[in-house]
Amino acid sequence: MTKYVVAPATVEHALELAPVMRKEDTREVWAGAHYTPEVALLTSMAGSPEPVSWLADDRVLYMCGVGEFPGMKDQGVPWGLGARELPKHSRPFLRFSRNFILDVAPRYRQLLNFVDARHTVAIRWLGWLGFKLWPVQPLGPENLSFHMFTMDRT
Repeated sequence: MTKYVVAPATVEHALELAPVMRKEDTREVWAGAHYTPEVALLTSMAGSPEPVSWLADDRVLYMCGVGEFPGMKDQGVPWGLGARELPKHSRPFLRFSRNFILDVAPRYRQLLNFVDARHTVAIRWLGWLGFKLWPVQPLGPENLSFHMFTMDRT
C-alpha cells in the first residue's frame, strides 16, 4: 500500500521533482516566465511562507504553496507543480489538493493566479476545486493564452 505524506517543501524536493515534472507544467512555467522547472520550483518556494511537498513512498509527486506579495497579505497566489507519475495517484491527490485549498483559502480575501490555456487537465481540476476561471488573455514573454483563476472568501 502506498504511503502518502505531506511535508514542508525543501530544496532537495525541488531538485528531485524538477527533472520529472509533467510536460504540461514544464510548458506552462516556460510560457509564463521562461522558467525551467528547477527555477520555477525554487522561485515559487521562496515566495511562499509555507510551501509543502506531497510524497508517495518517499517520492516527491507534487509541490505547492501560496505566494504572498509585500503589502498584499490579503491576496494569495496559489501554485502547484507535479511529477509525470501524478496521474497514477489521482484519487489521493484530489483529496490532498482539496484539503490544501480548504486549509489555505480562509487565510486570504482572494486567491488568484494564471493557468496556461493549453493545460486542460489543470483547468478542469481548478474548476473542481471551486476556482472561477476567467476568459483567456495574453501573458508571458510570448503573449500566450492564459486563464486567470480566482477564489474569493465568502
